[in-house]
Amino acid sequence: MLERGSNLVGEVKGYGTVWYDPMGIANILSFKRVSEKYVAAYDQTQRAFVVRKLDGKEFLFVESPKGLHNLDTEGDSGTMLLIQ
Repeated sequence: MLERGSNLVGEVKGYGTVWYDPMGIANILSFKRVSEKYVAAYDQTQRAFVVRKLDGKEFLFVESPKGLHNLDTEGDSGTMLLIQ
């Protein structure tokens, strides 16, 4: 595990290295990095970013009232972060 202040560096399977703060309320992904690995586009009618994995599964990052796009993971099996 690499520590830099209160942040940690981890690996998300299929995505790569990410910064992770166990006390944080959000983890931020770069659209540039996501679009290098997956089909990603902005759908103006839904006001959302759509990310499609190679297996065809789609993830919808919808715009919050404050303008930040987020993925609702409630009820999902989630993603495991492997701490180095």
